[in-house]
Amino acid sequence: MNKISSIVCTIYSLMLFIGGLIGFFKSNSKASLLTGTLSAVIVLLASQLGTRNPKTGYLFIAAASLILSVFF
Repeated sequence: MNKISSIVCTIYSLMLFIGGLIGFFKSNSKASLLTGTLSAVIVLLASQLGTRNPKTGYLFIAAASLILSVFF
């Protein structure tokens, strides 16, 4: 995984976390906070995995994004 991909994944995970915080503060949704935080952690871990094995990292990030797009 190249540097640009790592930066994009970091920004994506930050956006997921901020989305969870917004959901928590606007409607006091603990589920939103939990989902946003867990999703952000999964994407960050997949990004770190991608530095050692890019194909696996991209696969995990794509799977996490697909699951999130189905549910939200």
